[in-house]
Amino acid sequence: MDLNRLLVYGGTFLAARWETLKGGAGGLVLAATLSAFTGAWLGKRLLRKVTLRFVELTVAAMMMVIGAALASGLL
Repeated sequence: MDLNRLLVYGGTFLAARWETLKGGAGGLVLAATLSAFTGAWLGKRLLRKVTLRFVELTVAAMMMVIGAALASGLL
């Protein structure tokens, strides 16, 4: 999926003759690209260790935190 997204972005920049990247946006695009690859790499390594029970407990805990924040008026 990330490869397809990068191809679309690259095609867009190429079609615009790289005008989009002028003004310092090039560093942001590079950081986003590196982050995408790093996230995919880490996700692949960690996915083997995650169980369905862990996901269920994490979602339940986050729902309770968000619910408490809503009830207290923080959100």
